[in-house]
Amino acid sequence: MLERYLGPDRSRSLEWESLSHGAPTIIGLALIAAQAMSHPLRDPDRLSPAARCLLHLARHRGTLDVRGSNDTFERADRLLMVHVDLEDDRTVVLRTPGNARGTIRFLEGLRELCEAGLVLHHLQGEFTLSTRGFEVAEQVSADGLDDLLAAAHPVT
Repeated sequence: MLERYLGPDRSRSLEWESLSHGAPTIIGLALIAAQAMSHPLRDPDRLSPAARCLLHLARHRGTLDVRGSNDTFERADRLLMVHVDLEDDRTVVLRTPGNARGTIRFLEGLRELCEAGLVLHHLQGEFTLSTRGFEVAEQVSADGLDDLLAAAHPVT
């Protein structure tokens, strides 16, 4: 379970268990999303293909979360990965097996969405599209995203 973030004045040190769940990265994304609620840091018209891919996938349900996996031998397959709930009650994980760079581009895409104020943080690793996020997502076409969409693997 992630530790509560109490702010810079009252923050507790992150324990080993929290580190094993990616707490520092998730806290960072949550802070960016919170700041962007009042002052977006990025123009939604200047999103990377990975960020646009996330919007396209999340356009119906609007739910994304960040999780890692500790049940594989390959180090690149244990990284934090973005998961997106699709409209038909399926969830996909965005990853490139054995390739950290291919997987991390989606985590960076989520950061961009946080910076643009297009997602809101909720609990632990859970995020949703904001109202503006849904509006932008409805306009994102799959055109030119084929390679990125191929990184969406069903979660079993």
